[in-house]
Amino acid sequence: MANTNYYNGEWITMMCGHRQLMPKIAKGPKWERKKWYYRTKCLCDKCNEAVMPDRYNEVEISYWDYKENYSNCITKPNSYNPEKKTIIVYVPKQL
Repeated sequence: MANTNYYNGEWITMMCGHRQLMPKIAKGPKWERKKWYYRTKCLCDKCNEAVMPDRYNEVEISYWDYKENYSNCITKPNSYNPEKKTIIVYVPKQL
Protein backbone atom coordinates (compact mmCIF):
# COMPACT_ATOMS: atom_id res chain seq x y z
CA MET A 1 0.00 0.00 0.00
CA ALA A 2 1.24 3.49 -0.83
CA ASN A 3 2.38 5.94 1.84
CA THR A 4 -0.48 8.14 3.00
CA ASN A 5 -1.02 10.54 5.84
CA TYR A 6 -4.00 11.90 7.73
CA TYR A 7 -4.60 14.54 5.02
CA ASN A 8 -5.46 11.69 2.63
CA GLY A 9 -2.51 12.41 0.38
CA GLU A 10 -0.07 10.16 -1.40
CA TRP A 11 3.62 10.50 -2.18
CA ILE A 12 4.07 10.54 -5.96
CA THR A 13 7.31 10.42 -7.94
CA MET A 14 6.91 13.32 -10.33
CA MET A 15 8.24 13.59 -13.89
CA CYS A 16 11.47 15.19 -12.59
CA GLY A 17 12.18 12.21 -10.30
CA HIS A 18 11.47 14.02 -7.02
CA ARG A 19 8.73 12.80 -4.68
CA GLN A 20 5.96 15.13 -3.60
CA LEU A 21 2.90 14.70 -1.39
CA MET A 22 -0.17 15.20 -3.57
CA PRO A 23 -3.74 15.45 -2.28
CA LYS A 24 -5.80 12.38 -3.12
CA ILE A 25 -8.70 14.05 -4.91
CA ALA A 26 -10.29 11.02 -6.58
CA LYS A 27 -10.84 7.30 -6.09
CA GLY A 28 -10.28 4.18 -8.16
CA PRO A 29 -9.49 4.58 -11.87
CA LYS A 30 -9.73 8.37 -11.72
CA TRP A 31 -7.00 8.50 -9.07
CA GLU A 32 -4.83 6.10 -11.09
CA ARG A 33 -5.15 8.43 -14.13
CA LYS A 34 -4.29 11.44 -11.96
CA LYS A 35 -1.20 9.68 -10.62
CA TRP A 36 -0.15 8.84 -14.19
CA TYR A 37 -0.60 12.52 -15.08
CA TYR A 38 1.60 13.62 -12.17
CA ARG A 39 4.29 11.05 -13.06
CA THR A 40 4.39 11.92 -16.77
CA LYS A 41 3.43 15.61 -17.07
CA CYS A 42 4.23 17.45 -13.80
CA LEU A 43 7.40 18.62 -12.12
CA CYS A 44 7.69 18.99 -8.35
CA ASP A 45 7.28 22.45 -6.84
CA LYS A 46 11.04 23.03 -6.49
CA CYS A 47 11.76 22.11 -10.10
CA ASN A 48 8.86 24.27 -11.29
CA GLU A 49 10.32 27.28 -9.52
CA ALA A 50 13.86 26.65 -10.75
CA VAL A 51 13.38 25.55 -14.35
CA MET A 52 10.23 27.10 -15.70
CA PRO A 53 11.15 30.80 -15.97
CA ASP A 54 14.36 30.05 -17.89
CA ARG A 55 13.06 27.61 -20.47
CA TYR A 56 9.32 28.14 -20.69
CA ASN A 57 6.68 30.83 -21.06
CA GLU A 58 3.75 30.45 -18.69
CA VAL A 59 0.62 30.75 -20.83
CA GLU A 60 -3.03 30.58 -19.79
CA ILE A 61 -5.03 28.91 -22.57
CA SER A 62 -8.42 27.29 -22.95
CA TYR A 63 -8.54 23.71 -21.82
CA TRP A 64 -9.80 22.66 -25.26
CA ASP A 65 -6.78 24.32 -26.91
CA TYR A 66 -4.49 22.55 -24.44
CA LYS A 67 -5.99 19.13 -25.27
CA GLU A 68 -5.93 19.74 -29.04
CA ASN A 69 -2.58 21.53 -29.48
CA TYR A 70 -0.49 21.53 -26.30
CA SER A 71 -1.11 18.15 -24.66
CA ASN A 72 2.63 17.38 -24.88
CA CYS A 73 3.46 20.47 -22.78
CA ILE A 74 3.83 20.52 -19.01
CA THR A 75 0.99 22.12 -17.06
CA LYS A 76 1.17 24.06 -13.82
CA PRO A 77 -0.22 21.83 -11.05
CA ASN A 78 -3.73 22.77 -9.89
CA SER A 79 -3.97 25.60 -12.45
CA TYR A 80 -7.24 24.55 -14.09
CA ASN A 81 -9.87 27.28 -13.72
CA PRO A 82 -13.35 25.69 -14.02
CA GLU A 83 -15.12 29.03 -14.34
CA LYS A 84 -13.07 30.20 -17.34
CA LYS A 85 -12.24 26.65 -18.49
CA THR A 86 -8.56 27.52 -18.79
CA ILE A 87 -5.31 25.93 -17.70
CA ILE A 88 -1.76 27.29 -17.33
CA VAL A 89 0.68 25.57 -19.69
CA TYR A 90 4.45 25.92 -19.88
CA VAL A 91 5.27 26.45 -23.55
CA PRO A 92 8.94 26.13 -24.58
CA LYS A 93 10.43 29.51 -25.46
CA GLN A 94 11.67 28.30 -28.86
CA LEU A 95 8.10 27.61 -30.11
